[in-house]
Amino acid sequence: MKGLLLIVVAMFVVVYCIKFAARQVDAKSDTGIILLCILVQSGLTELSRHVVVSPPLQFVAAFAGGALVYSLLLDTTFKKGIVISLLSSAMIFVGLLVIIGVAAV
Repeated sequence: MKGLLLIVVAMFVVVYCIKFAARQVDAKSDTGIILLCILVQSGLTELSRHVVVSPPLQFVAAFAGGALVYSLLLDTTFKKGIVISLLSSAMIFVGLLVIIGVAAV
């Protein structure tokens, strides 16, 4: 039961960090669109793992693809997609560290 709760809380953190970042750059921030972005970005990340051999190039391809996904689905520019990707990634990282710290107690 604790594991399921941790997954739900982690998903909540991911969705709302992306929503917050999208609101900061005046992009769409509907929950359904955000969930679609997460789904498409996950698929794109897996695709980059199979297509690109070098790990640094995988990171760049996944990051640029994620920014493109945000820009297309959230109806904004590519530069704002990059900002959304950077801001949400940093907030998700911190949020997940907090969750891990709380779960370890």
